[in-house]
Amino acid sequence: MPRILIIADPLGSKQIAISRGLSMAAKMGCTAEIVGFCHETPASLGVGRGAAFEKMKSRIIDSHVAAIDDSITKAGFPGKAPDVVIVWQKDIHKWVSNRCLKKNYESIVKTGHTDGTLLYTSTDWLLLRECKAPIMIVTKRRQKKGEKILAAVDLATNSKVKFRLSHNVIEAAQAYANAMGCELHLIHVLHVNPVLTELDLVDQKTYENERKAAIKPRVDDVSERYGIPKKQIHVKRGPVDKVICSEAARLQARLVVLGTVGRRGLKAAMLGNTAEQVLLHLGTDVLAVRP
Repeated sequence: MPRILIIADPLGSKQIAISRGLSMAAKMGCTAEIVGFCHETPASLGVGRGAAFEKMKSRIIDSHVAAIDDSITKAGFPGKAPDVVIVWQKDIHKWVSNRCLKKNYESIVKTGHTDGTLLYTSTDWLLLRECKAPIMIVTKRRQKKGEKILAAVDLATNSKVKFRLSHNVIEAAQAYANAMGCELHLIHVLHVNPVLTELDLVDQKTYENERKAAIKPRVDDVSERYGIPKKQIHVKRGPVDKVICSEAARLQARLVVLGTVGRRGLKAAMLGNTAEQVLLHLGTDVLAVRP
């Protein structure tokens, strides 16, 4: 049976990831595992190393277990009781990434904390870039009650990796749409280099019509292969992240599914990728799928 790994929110939080993750697991027919992270130094607890520190550590872990058990009870999960693991670990992304090498997960569910700067990279960014399993970042805002799921795809790419990724995105989105009883929509964004536009080197309307004609065979193929009506496959021009966010808002999408190839080092810190840019502006749950 497929499994979902839920990363519990810090102690004292509302445990949004647990309630949302257990609900998703029930709809997807998945078993659920919950991992909670906590870490303190002896100095931060005002004790020295030894018995006093171990006692404080044990009390913190017990408090975390109690909070998670309470959240599970409130969620009313109908399936097998989730396995709960409490990890005394500072680097969340490393533990999760290593866990995914040992076990296969349908997705990793985590509440969004997507703040990040050049000198600091949040756990969300690190998971998106490094974890092999799909990452679902759930919003702290109240979940939308819309009946649509939006998947962002690249129907024009000649890259085998990106072509495969787009199909992975569609398949993942369709699985969630079926489980949630939602209507699946696709969005392909026609990106025009802003420099060309500013210099009037490209007529945007002509470009749009030419690109739509060029990808029509792939639109037809996707429509037929996945049984998605063509009216639910949207092709629009503009900056990728802004178009995706705008379309998600227009459709009142409950979930946005997109692909991420991940980047590392200075390039990732300075540029980010589409998934990260969308997360900065979107108030909807997001599922990021890797190739």
